[in-house]
Amino acid sequence: MVHLLVLAVAFVLGAAGARDPGHQAHDLSSHPSPVANLGKNLPTQVSPRLARATSDTGALLCGTNEVCLDGSCCGPLGICGYGPDFCGAGCLNNCDAKAMCGIYSEGGTEKCGMNLCCGAAGWCGTSETHCIGPDYWPCQEGYGSCQIVQPPSCDANAGSAEGRRIGYYQSWNVRDRVCMKVAPSDIQTANYTHLYFSFASIDPDTFAVVPANAGDVALMYEFTALKSSTLQTWIAIGGYSFSDPGPTHTTWSDMVSTQARRAAFIQSLIVFMQAYGFQGADLDWEYPVDEKRGGRKGDSANFALLVKEMRQAFGAQYGISLALAPDYWYLRYFDAKAMEPYVDWFGFMAYDLHGSWDSDVGALGSIVRGQADVREIYNNTMPLWYAALNPAKINFGLAYYGRGYTLANPACNTLGCGFTGPNKPFPCTAYPGVMSLAEGEKFARDNGITPKLLAGAMMKELTWDDQWVGYDDHETIEMKMRFASGLCFGGTMAWSIDFNSGAGSGLEPPVTTDGTCGAVNGNTVCGNGFGNCCSASGWCGDSAAHCGSGCQSGECLTGFVTTDGTCGAAHGDSICGNWAAGGCCSSSGFCGSSDAHCGTGCQSGCDGKGGNNTSQTNFTTRRWMTPSPRLWT
Repeated sequence: MVHLLVLAVAFVLGAAGARDPGHQAHDLSSHPSPVANLGKNLPTQVSPRLARATSDTGALLCGTNEVCLDGSCCGPLGICGYGPDFCGAGCLNNCDAKAMCGIYSEGGTEKCGMNLCCGAAGWCGTSETHCIGPDYWPCQEGYGSCQIVQPPSCDANAGSAEGRRIGYYQSWNVRDRVCMKVAPSDIQTANYTHLYFSFASIDPDTFAVVPANAGDVALMYEFTALKSSTLQTWIAIGGYSFSDPGPTHTTWSDMVSTQARRAAFIQSLIVFMQAYGFQGADLDWEYPVDEKRGGRKGDSANFALLVKEMRQAFGAQYGISLALAPDYWYLRYFDAKAMEPYVDWFGFMAYDLHGSWDSDVGALGSIVRGQADVREIYNNTMPLWYAALNPAKINFGLAYYGRGYTLANPACNTLGCGFTGPNKPFPCTAYPGVMSLAEGEKFARDNGITPKLLAGAMMKELTWDDQWVGYDDHETIEMKMRFASGLCFGGTMAWSIDFNSGAGSGLEPPVTTDGTCGAVNGNTVCGNGFGNCCSASGWCGDSAAHCGSGCQSGECLTGFVTTDGTCGAAHGDSICGNWAAGGCCSSSGFCGSSDAHCGTGCQSGCDGKGGNNTSQTNFTTRRWMTPSPRLWT
């Protein structure tokens, strides 16, 4: 049993989904990179194994009232695992849990997606803990590979990743962004080989491809007019929000489930591409099989059938690509090897590994981590090689934006420090926790701030006051392109070019001319004698009603008691007070009394009494706020 306890440590489910507190399921052990021994330099703060583990073996601990962070059984000795030693007699809690793979999985039939090794303890992984290593601890044969796979290695100077350069374009930026709006005609197309218009939608009843917004029709014609002999324009379909709860929550899964529905989708897609002049289609399904994302069992095989049937219908006339998840929790459900013969290439989304949502994930917590730390990305690429994918058919993801935090202690302002919530909104993206590359560079210039290079992570950090943002700029993007070339990737893809295509509509938000303001009034801000605060109802003024709770932009008051149930760093540092739902301000900025509100990531009132941890409870402090429209789908 002792050996099984040691083997059980390798998997702790952490947060790494694009734009969501998803789960990262393979461990952070690594093998030498052709560029650097990245895994050996991984900061301990990045590892989810920090949380509730023994110092000698790393085994996850639990108790009668403390469940296992990885969802496994809490064994009699207070150690997490699967099988009769943990889930049988004396089990303390969660005793019906099933392993990720192997004999203790559901029905004893679950294999490791992407052909990872199934370790004796029932976790999928890529290290000696899961595969047959030097000490020959058992790998469960028949549930995946049992051999450690080495990553591909190429000369980084050969520049294989420069073969394709793809840029996604967020069409809604024209409607929703406060400033720096980038129309298709504003796109700086130099050095790109392909541009992807994001996103088209799928009708949940007919499964026909349709514009996601009526305003996209004119934009798509403007977009495809950019194509040339050296630049193709494709349509991307789906996106993360497409699979959120709502009318299209299960549309991907519904569509691929029968041959007739797949045929309807494919034929409509051909008509759609012909009508607007697109030359290929990128499938952005986030994500198959996972029930929370609208998936169900059978999606993996059905998705592979869809791609095969698309190629049969397209021939060589149209291109096909699809996006791959950056974290194994979701990636395991892609049968990428079965789809490889039919796609032109895959796109590996090597970003959004971390964000302020980490507060809600017990294995991670409110610790500053880079959303695109290359040391973590390196380990996340390992399943690609276990699946024996051709790296020449994979594009490496690049982020033209940063993610950041409001620091718990301004004196601790780098990776591994604590945070209380997302960073404050920037003027144009106007969304907590996010900064576009263009506005970040402008902010640094205007304020005389010198970004710091974190060479090991291949990223920059920007710090001021109690704010921290990690991001990539032109220097670190070049570093990552060399890194990708060292792993033989065949190209890159950037999310998204409108974050890095100049000023577009202008560098500052438009100022009101009639006293109206905010999201329903073209994202205008106050000024011109109408007052300094934009109220929740969209009117400019200087009173507490304008500058207090719900204030959208301007010199908004901070430290007040909420009047609408929102709170925290993203809402003027407001506190919950005696709000009916509870006095704790959650990491996501809502008042309540549950463990999710008062526990990990709680911003204020964490004793449930509604107070402010900094005792700032009056209307005497002002902070410049910017409006917060939707950032992306």
